[in-house]
Amino acid sequence: MSTSKQAVNETAKWSQANVDTLIVLMVEKVKKGNRTTSTFNKAGWNNIANNFKEKTGVNYAIVQLKNKVNKLRQDYSQFKKLLETTGFGWDTASRTYTVDNESIWESHIKDNPTWAQFKKHGLPQWP
Repeated sequence: MSTSKQAVNETAKWSQANVDTLIVLMVEKVKKGNRTTSTFNKAGWNNIANNFKEKTGVNYAIVQLKNKVNKLRQDYSQFKKLLETTGFGWDTASRTYTVDNESIWESHIKDNPTWAQFKKHGLPQWP
């Protein structure tokens, strides 16, 4: 089995530093005008994968990078919805969400179970 196919079959382990590196690489590509649609073309993804490997030493397959980007998009969308909900806010100093009343959190978590991941650490990439 080739190394790239083997990597796809393994679960990617993402450190916060590697996530940050991936985001920086993608932002650089967008600023250079290398993304004309909502995603990168094949050459763009190859470039990101190569740069990611150079900077981190981790050799993820392009599909693993794309999967991480899709997960980050979902997380961003969910966190944005959380902050737009009455009773929730954002503390820029601690980089976490705030809630007026803890009971608000509990009632909303029942309706939005994916929000539970944000309870302790918010969303690290949030502006």
